[in-house]
Amino acid sequence: MYPHLIEVHHRYLGDGDKTKCTVNIDHIVCFEGSVIYTNQKENPMILVAESYDELKALIHDAGCIIAKKDPRLDDSPLTMEQLQKMIGEPVWNSNSRKWYIIHSVGNTVAMANPSEQSMLVYIKSDLSKYPLYRMKVTE
Repeated sequence: MYPHLIEVHHRYLGDGDKTKCTVNIDHIVCFEGSVIYTNQKENPMILVAESYDELKALIHDAGCIIAKKDPRLDDSPLTMEQLQKMIGEPVWNSNSRKWYIIHSVGNTVAMANPSEQSMLVYIKSDLSKYPLYRMKVTE
């Protein structure tokens, strides 16, 4: 695995000077405003000239997605066989990031999104490219 680096303009408190520096995305804990917080002891907080939106774009352009997986979702993607038993049940579409209700399953999976009054149809190979998930079963 290679490090994901972004280049930012480091600024110092009370000083208008800015110098370029690189930050390893893997060490970023969070960022807010124009401050990057890292898990590094020697530099836990970096003041930067870039705005929140610019930092978010830099991280995204470096190949990282800023999205937290819903902890309520089951970790394993659904198979065609599992979906056949789920007609009328909700599934999470990881591609569109929306909930759908399984309408029918045969050679294809037809899903409805009631809030948008839309239908989506998957073929079997779509399940590997755009996985569907269900909520964790709690007992």
